[in-house]
Amino acid sequence: MARDTRWARGGVVVVGAVVLIAGSLAGCSSDEDRPEDASGSVAASPTPSESTSESTSESPSASPTEPSSDPTGSPAPTASSEPPAPADDPAASDPPEQGCDPAAFTPEARVDVRRTAEQLLGFTVHSVAPGGAVRSKGEQVELFEALFSGIVDAQGAEVAGPLRAAVVERLGAGVVRDGVEELRVPLRLRNTSGKNRSYVVYAYATRSEGRWTATVCQDGASDAGPTEVRGTFAAWQRLDHGVVQCGTDPAKLSRVGQDAQLNGCG
Repeated sequence: MARDTRWARGGVVVVGAVVLIAGSLAGCSSDEDRPEDASGSVAASPTPSESTSESTSESPSASPTEPSSDPTGSPAPTASSEPPAPADDPAASDPPEQGCDPAAFTPEARVDVRRTAEQLLGFTVHSVAPGGAVRSKGEQVELFEALFSGIVDAQGAEVAGPLRAAVVERLGAGVVRDGVEELRVPLRLRNTSGKNRSYVVYAYATRSEGRWTATVCQDGASDAGPTEVRGTFAAWQRLDHGVVQCGTDPAKLSRVGQDAQLNGCG
């Protein structure tokens, strides 16, 4: 009776050992795969967040990357929404038509001087005794007539404004202003001879005549553009003065000096 009990116990023990061994084989790996301790097992196993981060950084993105900006900070250029105008487009190459405004256009003139001559314009006579003298800071010499320069168009009409100014400027050489009636000159006369002397103080100027051509904007034709016009001129230039002693050899005098001597000395 006692022997039967031990067998039963031994059988129970054997059966329990078999169950324990089977459980160990089912729940554990081999000695080589088993971690050395619990702390090493936790450190080696990545956390869910770390696993997600690594997967995100290492896996390529499915969408294309955006173009990078310029190193200076300027955004990358984008394609224009409108195509450029073709080179042969008339609207891109031809300048717009422009009118001609007479009030703003500056005429350009050219002159052709045909004839010039010095002319006597006025004189005064002074008689000086032996050893005497005459001095004046502003001797007044009245002209025979007031001076006017005539600048006319092809129809003989006097031109004025910018067109006249353009012709006068082209003539240059001190064109005398219109309306001059006298000339004031400094005067110093001294008679060192032993008898009376007469002196003629005279005024003269150069008379120039010829033709002019100018490019202008004519009134009433502002849409036609600049046009060329022509005319003639007779201008006074270089108003000056001189002194001649009566009895001087005419061969030593200029032509206008001879005229002054002839008219002033008699």
